[in-house]
Amino acid sequence: MEEELRKAGVKCSDAALVSQLQTAATTHGMTAKEIVPKLRAHQMNDALPGQPVTAGSLSRFLASLQRQSDKENQARGAATPGVKWDAGRDWTGFTNNLKAEQQGPPATPLTGRKAAAAAGGATPLGAGSKASPATPQSAPRTAFKARTNRGQVVSTLNSSIAKAAAAEPRFLHAEPCGVQLPARHLYMMERLEDKVAAINSRITAWKKWLGSALAANQAAGDTTQALEVAAVGVPVQEESYFVGRVVCEVEGGALNDTAVVLEGDSHISEGGRAQLDLSQLQTYRLFPGQVIAVKGVNPSGSRILAKHIWTHIPPPSPHKAATAAG
Repeated sequence: MEEELRKAGVKCSDAALVSQLQTAATTHGMTAKEIVPKLRAHQMNDALPGQPVTAGSLSRFLASLQRQSDKENQARGAATPGVKWDAGRDWTGFTNNLKAEQQGPPATPLTGRKAAAAAGGATPLGAGSKASPATPQSAPRTAFKARTNRGQVVSTLNSSIAKAAAAEPRFLHAEPCGVQLPARHLYMMERLEDKVAAINSRITAWKKWLGSALAANQAAGDTTQALEVAAVGVPVQEESYFVGRVVCEVEGGALNDTAVVLEGDSHISEGGRAQLDLSQLQTYRLFPGQVIAVKGVNPSGSRILAKHIWTHIPPPSPHKAATAAG
């Protein structure tokens, strides 16, 4: 004990106190190596680290050790009902027998009539026995497939409402609409060159449709409309047409009247961009990705002064009626 106290740094020069500590260790079934760290922790909790062990501090430690032992014994007693634990008694044989009983095969629980017979000492009802009047007997069970009321209507609700006549079946044939992508295209997988080709095809188709509409109007006598497409991003002093798609000045930004940019195709404009000046237009409705045609001038090459915007194919001009000389 003295050697363990010296290793742990606990000062105890009184032989009587060392003897009390040794007796407590024997009582609680502990060794000197186990009880000395508990004493050292108790002194640190009492704010007496490094101080020699006194009779008062040892008395408090032994009382605390006894309380801890009592709690453990109470916990063991609660875990095994009906058994009162004694710290001074050897329970090795008892615990071994208890474990052997717990590891044995569980008994099969009795249910139903067997449980009632076992509890009351009565014999279960056999083939020739009669049921007691106090015991309710259920109807004999039959298979579901052997039921006799199959398809029987038990009750009808809202019988006054006339039944709707069944419509004749019609078979619909679904066909894909629009331009179908080639088989090499995969779902959710887009290549950059495919996206550029799709954008150019939209701009080219819109340019062709607008040119045809303006040519038809010019043939009808409207000489004010003629399609002369200029490249976007190139300075143009004369009034010309610029065809492209609407994009925002900032990628992913909100589109407003000062951030509208026209992006040309890759054939004529080589993907050039120019900001649209919409100050001379009274009304307009634009959205990102929209293909439009703008009539105006681009003096600097970076800013198009828009005088008219086509967002849809213009209607044909009315033909002039021929009048005969009277």
